[in-house]
Amino acid sequence: MTIFLLANSIFIGVSVIYGWLAGDRHDREGVAWIAAAIGCTLWAQTSHDKATQTLLIAIVDGALLLAMISLALRSSRYWPTWFAGLHLATVATNLAIPVFPEFGLFRVIAAFFGIPAILAMVIGIFLDRLAVEKPPRAAASRSRS
Repeated sequence: MTIFLLANSIFIGVSVIYGWLAGDRHDREGVAWIAAAIGCTLWAQTSHDKATQTLLIAIVDGALLLAMISLALRSSRYWPTWFAGLHLATVATNLAIPVFPEFGLFRVIAAFFGIPAILAMVIGIFLDRLAVEKPPRAAASRSRS
């Protein structure tokens, strides 16, 4: 279990750094929201009371969802929309945790959806950079003529 947590922490850290360095203004705004949510979640996990922990993490995840929806509506990028959709699954699962406290698997499911959401950010920023650097085929074929 420890190796998984270490690998996940490295993945998230490298992804956030990549998003900050490779992204534009809107990408950096999204990355800043994600980094703030990670920091607040780490802070919330220092609480000894499980109910308080669950509530604080749900609030942080809800705030991140609202921020990413706002970014998706203002940005021309697609990754914030994908991120918000995947993060919605996390928020919905967080709402189910207090309702069904006997199912500890809900915490794992809620945490799981963070991985594809971060992957959506990384892949989206990478593809956006690739599209900017590579000229469209139609323009390239006309320039040869």
